Amino acid sequence: MTRNIPAEKFCSIVFAVILLSITIHPLYGQWTQVHKDGNIHSFATDGVNLYAGSYVSGVYRSNNNGATWDTLSKAMNVTAVLSLAVSGSTVIAGTELSGVYLSTNGGTNWKTVNAGLTDTTITALVIAGTTFFAGTSSGVFRSTNGGTSWSPSSTGLTNQRIFSLTELNSHLFAGTNGGVFHSADDGLHWSPVNNGISGNSVLAMTSSGAAVYAGILGQGVFRTTDNGAHWNLSNTGMTDTWVDAIAVSGSMIFAGTYGASGNSGVFVSNNNGATWSIVNTGMGNPNVYALAICGNYLFVGTGGLGIWKRPLTEMATSVNELRTSSSTRQFSLHQNFPNPFNPSTTISFNVPVRSFVTVSIIDELGKTISDVISDELPEGEYSKQWNSAGIPSGIYFCRLQAGAYRKTIKLVLLK
Repeated sequence: MTRNIPAEKFCSIVFAVILLSITIHPLYGQWTQVHKDGNIHSFATDGVNLYAGSYVSGVYRSNNNGATWDTLSKAMNVTAVLSLAVSGSTVIAGTELSGVYLSTNGGTNWKTVNAGLTDTTITALVIAGTTFFAGTSSGVFRSTNGGTSWSPSSTGLTNQRIFSLTELNSHLFAGTNGGVFHSADDGLHWSPVNNGISGNSVLAMTSSGAAVYAGILGQGVFRTTDNGAHWNLSNTGMTDTWVDAIAVSGSMIFAGTYGASGNSGVFVSNNNGATWSIVNTGMGNPNVYALAICGNYLFVGTGGLGIWKRPLTEMATSVNELRTSSSTRQFSLHQNFPNPFNPSTTISFNVPVRSFVTVSIIDELGKTISDVISDELPEGEYSKQWNSAGIPSGIYFCRLQAGAYRKTIKLVLLK
């Protein structure tokens, strides 16, 4: 997913059968600022390297989850980068007024590849197989030869101001100033797919699993699982619906917003978008222009506040960080994340009052493999990481008991 418009975290208990490391802490904000550039408009990642596009400083690259960054602007001879895409060692960067830059060695060296581009402000990029697609204010351009040449690819695009692009199983989607368009023939022909969509400015798009997500200005997040034939709006709990960035990990959806309400920033849904919670504590209320998931972290690119990261496991429960009253809390055991997992997963639960709590891992025959914890705990929200070393793949269950409360969740271990 790309930025489109230039603008403004222990206790350790080791068992003989299962190696289990436990972290007990409230799920408060654990954001870490990893870069001070406050003009990050795009991210791209190959799972190891994270590329960040700055509107004033070109492209940065980190291969250690943001601990250090390489500045690639000198190799590019350009500063205003609006969009990024990566596939293996191939990286393409879309700039303002300077077209597309290409690197075939992970960003070490770059060259311009603009032949055939009649618009050199590149607001969105996507690599679909061996084909490059570039979104501009003049429609979509397509290259089938690694950027050597480009040709217009906008047939059927009745609105050619492209804000975002994404691809899912050979289906292309373009977010425009006039809704969403879909192509099933490698970008040769497009048709509008806006059934259920309200609003026009589709600033952000991404895809995951069988779903496509669209962030629409002032509306929130829309989701489709049938290639755009039907869309469902998701914004319950969002105090800012000016969505400009989306990232997805399993059933977790993140939305970055940049509204003027004072409640902008990062929202998370752990139920495929049914409800949302703001997760800004420790970061303020930034204008978010870009989101990316790299390793086990969510990275946030902001306008003015730099680049931030936070472990996904800390946000694996739908916790509204503004909630402070214990009277509104109750016992709960949340679905582990990730699930399926290998080798470790995080189990989270809430204790509303000091209680004796038992958390156990059980196999399909009902045999208790281990008591994860059996202790009196104070009020709080807890996160525990389980490393399944030494046990085979299969379905397991995690059971929480506290007084009369009992709940069980299913864990899927895939090795």
